[in-house]
Amino acid sequence: MRRFVRVGTVMVVFLACFGCSTKKLLIEGGIAPGDRTMQGALVEFVMPEPRLPYMPLIPAGVYRNKILDHKAEIREAHLERVNKFADMLGKAIAEKSGTPFQYGPGLIQSAAYQELAAKGVTVYPAIIGNKHFPDLVMADGNLNFFDFSRVKQTNLLLNVPDYVSENMARVCGALGVDYVAVCSVSAPTNSGSYNGGTRYLQIELYFFDATGKMFLRAFSTSEALAHHPHRINQYEMALDLFESHLSEMLMGIYKQ
Repeated sequence: MRRFVRVGTVMVVFLACFGCSTKKLLIEGGIAPGDRTMQGALVEFVMPEPRLPYMPLIPAGVYRNKILDHKAEIREAHLERVNKFADMLGKAIAEKSGTPFQYGPGLIQSAAYQELAAKGVTVYPAIIGNKHFPDLVMADGNLNFFDFSRVKQTNLLLNVPDYVSENMARVCGALGVDYVAVCSVSAPTNSGSYNGGTRYLQIELYFFDATGKMFLRAFSTSEALAHHPHRINQYEMALDLFESHLSEMLMGIYKQ
């Protein structure tokens, strides 16, 4: 089993002044510069619900109800992008790391991935405890290794429960890799009012080693964009910042 060295314990880069911006990049942990021989796999890519505002109470409620009128269109926007984004991420990690990295149909359709449940990996339904957006949008064929059924939002990995570590260790073992990657891409609401609000792109990337320990967490958010709840093209504009922000994130991870 390979050993990962924790480098750059916490790196937070605020890309706009005075803390008023939503744009930031945070990287916790890292990969030792001398250890670039480990093999990895992108085992789950999810595009969860757009987190909605609840305060101030009345304006946020008006904004939220308008957004919910477009639930089907939001889901369709995710479905149109999820496979493209997952492929983009897998290809970029393989190129930046310079090491074998499995992703996409080559991994998902492999016997090893298809047999994960039979090898002791716990697979959960692709659902979340959110009555408005109960179904997780995932890349084609992806299995879900996280229990989101009791939460309203998918930011479950901020504090890794024991079951997640155990499951990730089993996934690594079954696939014969040194680490696995999990990614979540969303467009949360930053603010909402009667006539509109703002939202931003959010990318969360997690690496787990063969013991199940999360040894790297990367978190990127874009500058907030104006968003009228009835204009889905503005929602899509936030999602389509993915490529540029992914590039920025991976430059930070693989800068050594």
